[in-house]
Amino acid sequence: MSISTINYRETYFPKPDLSPIIGRPKFESLYRLIIDLQANVQSVHSNLGGGTHGHLGLIMTPTQYAIHSTTPYDRPTYTGSLAIPVGTTRLAAEELERNHIESLRLFHEVRGIEQALIQQMVTAIDNE
Repeated sequence: MSISTINYRETYFPKPDLSPIIGRPKFESLYRLIIDLQANVQSVHSNLGGGTHGHLGLIMTPTQYAIHSTTPYDRPTYTGSLAIPVGTTRLAAEELERNHIESLRLFHEVRGIEQALIQQMVTAIDNE
């Protein structure tokens, strides 16, 4: 099985390039950075956290996200390799395989979005 690689920054993000922060960050520049990152993560649809805020829960604490949704944003974890118990029917095994593939896809999606956000911040924020 191969996991497709999506360039979230170019495909989904309304702010593919964040405003650069040169020198010591000021409140206004950090606030703008947060607003732009929120716009970016909300632009990628997700059923996590209720399905109405994209991946906003990825960049918020659970307490912060609870203000936006009553459904918590549960970040997917890596499920490892698929294990089908001996004696499992063919239909049940196929269902286990479909669920496993979807879990891996979702894990890689969240990880890809996170990597795109990190890349954006590293590019936008001055090293000093």
